[in-house]
Amino acid sequence: MKLSDLGEPWVVKREIAIIVLLYGAGLRISEALNLGVSDINNESLIVTGKGDKQRQVFILPVVKKCIQEYVKACPYLGINDEAQYLFLGVRGKKLGRTYVANRLQKIRRMLNLPEIYLHMHFVIVLLLICFRKILT
Repeated sequence: MKLSDLGEPWVVKREIAIIVLLYGAGLRISEALNLGVSDINNESLIVTGKGDKQRQVFILPVVKKCIQEYVKACPYLGINDEAQYLFLGVRGKKLGRTYVANRLQKIRRMLNLPEIYLHMHFVIVLLLICFRKILT
C-alpha cells in the first residue's frame, strides 16, 4: 500500500502534517486538533493542554512547511479563515481525536508495524517513513 491509498492528495498532506506536528512539536492529538489556522503564522505556538495548562511550543521549519503544504491543498481552508480549526475532515468540519487515532492505526497496519509500538514510538517510526517518502 502507498500513502496515496489514504485518500485524496490533500487528505494525505493533512495526515503527514498531523504526524509531523505531533512528533516535531511534541503535541498530543487533542492539542493539535484544537489549533486554528492563525496559530501557525508564528515561530511558536501557545498550546492549551491537560488541565487547561498553557505552554509555548516552537515550530520547526520542516513542521511549518508540511502544515503550509496541507493548508494550500485543503479545499476548505481559504485566506480569511483565521478563526477556523486547522485540521478539517472531508466534509470541512473539525477532525475528532478518535478519528485521528484510528487513522494512525490504519497507517500503522499499512506499514506492517507491530501493535506493540507505543503512541510516540509509532509516531517516530511513521515520521521517518514519511520523510523518506517525501524526499524520494
